[in-house]
Amino acid sequence: MVLIFVQAVRAGIKAEPRVPFKQAMKAVVAALSFTLSIIIFGGILSGIATATEISVVAVLYAFIIGVFVYREIKWSDVIPYLSGQR
Repeated sequence: MVLIFVQAVRAGIKAEPRVPFKQAMKAVVAALSFTLSIIIFGGILSGIATATEISVVAVLYAFIIGVFVYREIKWSDVIPYLSGQR
């Protein structure tokens, strides 16, 4: 960080204004879906679990993110699948 700071001062690069907290949290929420690939590759390559086991974890993670964070999956859409009516 110190090296980058010194180089920026020498180059005359001005600091950007700080991002508001609300906008930063929106960016964090938007990045949650990208962690899915980290879970999959990290779990398989580190040897924590097999590909089948990690796929179950990935589906569960995607479901939780879809229902509770992005709110794209409604419970009324999920219940027919659980009861076998679809």
